[in-house]
Amino acid sequence: MWVLLKLMRKGIKRPKIKCNRLILQVALFFLAFGSHGYGFSQSKVDHYVSISFSRVRPLSMGGAFTAAEGGIETIHFNPAALRLFGFQPGIQFAVFINPVAPAALYHDYTRSNSGCLSSDQWWNVIRLLFKGVVISSSRFDLGVVWYEELLDRYQHLNSLLFFDTNRFFDYHMGTGFIHIKLADQVALGGTITQYSVLVGDKVDRSLGASYGIFLKPNPRMNVGVVFIDLPQKSPSSRIVLERFEDETVNVGISYKLFRSNLLTLDIRNISEENKTAVREVHIGLEQRLWRHLAVRGGFFKKKWSPDRFYSLGIGLVNLNLFRSFARQFDYPQFLCNYGMVVRWNKVDNKGKEYWHMVSLLLSL
Repeated sequence: MWVLLKLMRKGIKRPKIKCNRLILQVALFFLAFGSHGYGFSQSKVDHYVSISFSRVRPLSMGGAFTAAEGGIETIHFNPAALRLFGFQPGIQFAVFINPVAPAALYHDYTRSNSGCLSSDQWWNVIRLLFKGVVISSSRFDLGVVWYEELLDRYQHLNSLLFFDTNRFFDYHMGTGFIHIKLADQVALGGTITQYSVLVGDKVDRSLGASYGIFLKPNPRMNVGVVFIDLPQKSPSSRIVLERFEDETVNVGISYKLFRSNLLTLDIRNISEENKTAVREVHIGLEQRLWRHLAVRGGFFKKKWSPDRFYSLGIGLVNLNLFRSFARQFDYPQFLCNYGMVVRWNKVDNKGKEYWHMVSLLLSL
């Protein structure tokens, strides 16, 4: 990989490899890599996150995403880092479609109800189709993202497989956000999020918020700062993998060695000394090898614990290349994203927990 990067920087032509074949080989490698969990201990725990999860890209990069620009996945890390249509004139609309969630829910309903769905079940299927809506102008973005999965669900239900909708509506969040572009180098953002979390035998719905600032000191470097405020009844809703604590300030830096490369670094919780994740360092990398292929990786070590977290991921099929120039986003939008996070115990030298994440997201 590093040899290839050096060649690209020196302007030497890339090896002539058929792009489609390479994409297939990389995809199969990651799927096999994730499915077999390196071939280590059978005592490991696997989690399969696949219903409605836009945060695959950030978590594939070790969660180091406070200063990374992108689409609707950014609002959960720093809403000021959102970048859709840039400074194009006029009003633009974007609707994000998630075909996986309604298909999986319909399948589970028909399997348990002998093919007959009630009106409420049909409504559940239909509403999961729409992942989000964004209205953009040259100076602001305003939108909503619905039914984003919370990882708490997988902590309480260890037996979930890919596309399993069991208790999905008991653990999710919906977010309204605003992103204001003050200048080319400065942006502000804020969110209000409703967290739906099962507490006892009832689903508690509480509000949380986040506020962020995004700076571009130079064309290659970004700096992000975000304040996270989580609900009092579920303050640990974002601690799994994301490592966000309630009422904390988190900072990040990203740097582009060249156009198709992104290095990221986050420091969790620089504000509260009595929290679990105090000044916890997360690092990430994203490299676009071809127009339709990106590979990602990341790492962080949990504070006060022997656990280390390694992440890998890929993005396949850049939908931006199929859109008209006036409708193109300012960032590559990959149709399919796969990521895997491994919790590695340093004492036992074994992988203890494997998180497999998949998303399939369209935009209109």
